[in-house]
Amino acid sequence: MSKLCIEFGKYYRTRGGQKVGPICPWQGSTDPWPFAILDGNGNNIASYDKRGVCCDGKYPAGLKPSGDLIAEWSDLDLTAITTPFGLLDAKTQEALKAHGGPWEYYDFGAEWEASTDPAWLDRATYRVKPAPPKPRERWAYGAHMHDTLEAAEAFRARVDAQNPGNGYLDEPITRWVEVLP
Repeated sequence: MSKLCIEFGKYYRTRGGQKVGPICPWQGSTDPWPFAILDGNGNNIASYDKRGVCCDGKYPAGLKPSGDLIAEWSDLDLTAITTPFGLLDAKTQEALKAHGGPWEYYDFGAEWEASTDPAWLDRATYRVKPAPPKPRERWAYGAHMHDTLEAAEAFRARVDAQNPGNGYLDEPITRWVEVLP
C-alpha cells in the first residue's frame, strides 16, 4: 500500500473510520503539525503531522485515540460491493483493480473467499477485504508518554542527569498499545 500524502482541501478517513476535513494549512510547512481541521470560525480543532498522526491534545471531539488519518476519504465503499463485476460501472471496476488488494470474491453459491490475484470474471462479485486497523504504540516513563522508545529513554536519561544518585535509570519504561474494538 502506498504512503499517505496529506493534501490541502481533501477529506480523510481516521483509524476509527470517521470522515474528517477538509485539511487546511496550519503554522507553515516547517511546523511539526503543518495540517489542521478548522471550525466555522477558523479555530483549529485538530492538528496533524505530515504522516497524518493527530497531535496529542488536539483531537476532534470523539476521535481520541483513533483520530489519526489512515487514507484519503472515498465515498465509494469498495468493501461493501455486492454486484457482479460485469455489471459494475467502469469507474468502480477500475477502482477495484487499482486498489491492490487483498480482495474477496463470491462466485455462484460459494462462500466469500480471499484472493490476492483475482481473475476479474464478469459473473463473480469482488470486493476489497477490509484491513484491520493498526494499533498505536506509545512508551511511558512514569506519567510521561512518548511516541518512541528512544524518546522515552532520552527523557529518562535527562531526569537522571538532573537528579543524580536517585536511581532513575533503574525505573522501567513501559510499552502501551492501543486496544482496538
